[in-house]
Amino acid sequence: MKTEWRKRLKNIKIRHKIAFPFIFLIILTAFVAGPIAQSWVAEKIRKEAEVTLKSEFSEVNQYFEEKEHFLKVTARSLSSFPLTEEATLEKDEEKLRLVLIPQKIITQVEFVEVVDEKGRVIFSQKGPHKVKSSVIYLESVRQALLDITASEIVKENGDTFLLAAAPVHKPEGIAGAIIVGQIISPETLSKFTNNTYHIAIFQDGKLLVKSSDVVKPIKKSEYKNLLFKSTQPTLFYFKKRPYLYLSSPLHLNNQPSAVLQVFHPAQSMIQAMHTVTFNVTALNLLVVVLMTFVGYGIAHLITDPLHKLVETSRRIAAGDLSSRVEIQTGDELEELASSFNQMVEKLKERTEALEKRIFELSVIQEVSLEISSTLDINKILPILGESLIKLFNADIACVMLIEERTRELKEGVCCKSPKLSPELVTLVEERLAPKFKDKAAQIISSSEDVPFLTSIIIAPLISEETNRGLIIVGSVEKNFDKEDLDIVTILAQQAAAAVSNATLLNSLQETYLGIVRALAIALDARDPYTRGHSEQVARYALLLANELGLSEQEKRDLELAAYLHDLGKIGIRDEILLKPAKLTP
Repeated sequence: MKTEWRKRLKNIKIRHKIAFPFIFLIILTAFVAGPIAQSWVAEKIRKEAEVTLKSEFSEVNQYFEEKEHFLKVTARSLSSFPLTEEATLEKDEEKLRLVLIPQKIITQVEFVEVVDEKGRVIFSQKGPHKVKSSVIYLESVRQALLDITASEIVKENGDTFLLAAAPVHKPEGIAGAIIVGQIISPETLSKFTNNTYHIAIFQDGKLLVKSSDVVKPIKKSEYKNLLFKSTQPTLFYFKKRPYLYLSSPLHLNNQPSAVLQVFHPAQSMIQAMHTVTFNVTALNLLVVVLMTFVGYGIAHLITDPLHKLVETSRRIAAGDLSSRVEIQTGDELEELASSFNQMVEKLKERTEALEKRIFELSVIQEVSLEISSTLDINKILPILGESLIKLFNADIACVMLIEERTRELKEGVCCKSPKLSPELVTLVEERLAPKFKDKAAQIISSSEDVPFLTSIIIAPLISEETNRGLIIVGSVEKNFDKEDLDIVTILAQQAAAAVSNATLLNSLQETYLGIVRALAIALDARDPYTRGHSEQVARYALLLANELGLSEQEKRDLELAAYLHDLGKIGIRDEILLKPAKLTP
């Protein structure tokens, strides 16, 4: 019998489930439980206010969790860059500046510091480090030097910082640590809360930062208990104004680091309780009569839009961010649907923006690793050109170098999409590139030299205050923006450093070969019979190497061997080497 009744109850439509209890509750409230209903409603109002307070508290906790996660990821990302590791190991402040300041701009952190393995500052960009830094700050640095990514909230120089520290590795251990952070100011907290509620943060019984004047002082004897235990929402009066107050530990590194206070204005809650007490008594009889007739209508109006919301939510949860809910009721449900659609649209935009940023960072890291792994210009330029096409979905990407002696552009590498013909690529190389070889990084909307391109990015390859070439990225349809220009500029800086290193290596190799050639000529000059012999051997050896298809390194080794094959003459006396007659046995 009970099972049958349960089945019947389950088969009742939701509009009946809403209407029947609603009507019964109204009757019970009017004729039997008026005072109880008043107390219940008042308690419900308080609980709703407490739920709002807890929701705000969770919102604040989530804010700090996201900040902490972002700073940790940023610190680990910056510390893992090969150039960061190299500059930290060399304690090269200028190289750290070239590597970290662009990343600081991209990630929007407010300060960056790098210390060596002994905790001494190598590089600081608006960082809070000082001789007498707080124990908490120094502990974060110490943990990073122990190969632990750490985060903490500290107060230094009158400002409150949320920071993260990550180790910088070297082949045999830890080379140092990188610390990044953001300032947590009253203005930051007020902007986050929209001044709808108030926040205060305590550490070691002392106030770190607050969003407004509303704060409840904490004694040192209370602080240790509050650091490990959350309080229940309680009513607190500040300057005769009521607030719902909640205190709980703020966790960083999965450990309690500070005490967080949240205050929600309770004036409206108290007024609502008084209003409910008055209105319930006066309106009970009228509500019973009216709700009996309109109960089903309300249930119907509520359940239909809710059903649409539920179905749309399920599709969105399954990954279809293009779904939207269409409700035209002219009331809060329509407003809810509109807000829901706006939320989904923002979620879609942010998801696409995040995916784009992740893709850009991964390509930048990939390019950095590839161009830093070789000193061969013939490999560096194609890697950079193909990566620019991939990163910006561009139609052409040219990387051209400048001849050091003539300061004229020489042939570089141009990668293109199928949309462009080789003739159009030649126009970019011959007409556009010479005009901008000495110009600063910029975006060009259009150019009469290359009218087939809608938008163009020009970025010089600057290394050691010398312009070594330029990068040209063009698109037939896409319009580039400032973020695209910043990314190309960063890649140009990395490419310029790689080209500079490769040029230096080639210069050293040419110098070495010149010394060997001069030594061989000097040896050959001792014997008129063999004068010019080593140069002829080297020339014929290279001709044979070209026919055999040997690599550039093998040709270089073969040429050196040709010049040095008669090096043994240097130890033979002239009376033996130049003797016109036969040698004496």
